[in-house]
Amino acid sequence: MYAFKTKTQSVSEIITSGFYLYWAGIKVIWIWSFVLTILSSIPSWVLVYLMKRHYGTKVLLMVDLLSLLLIPIIVYMVAYIFYQFYLLGTKTQKNFSAVNAILLKKLPLLIGALVLSLVMIWVGLLLLILPGIFISVMTVFITPLILLDDHALIDTFKTS
Repeated sequence: MYAFKTKTQSVSEIITSGFYLYWAGIKVIWIWSFVLTILSSIPSWVLVYLMKRHYGTKVLLMVDLLSLLLIPIIVYMVAYIFYQFYLLGTKTQKNFSAVNAILLKKLPLLIGALVLSLVMIWVGLLLLILPGIFISVMTVFITPLILLDDHALIDTFKTS
């Protein structure tokens, strides 16, 4: 497994390094990815089931509100997967408790950044589609900036 390179790379080197990182990562985090996929799909499955049964709007809104409880879990799992890829790429070893301590410490900031970026993206999409796309691309680096560079919430958005 190659460590992250800081020099300019050719397209071939980027693809090769990305493939090796992906292959090494999938062995480590496949179960987390699988659980994250199932967990994040549950609200959609429940909503489809309830809509087919013609439940009222109040019941559907309750499912949406209850799905908000999944946000901290989903944010934690996404951060865990990202951090594991970072550890693989830098050839660093940390046990689960060390990674867990880092992620739990930064979880409120990650949740706040997610909520703020989603609000910004929705406003951008409501204004027209292009501002929403622009905002979503500009906020791609929020998770790495919070996890790896210890940025504060406002600094994260400025840097991203």
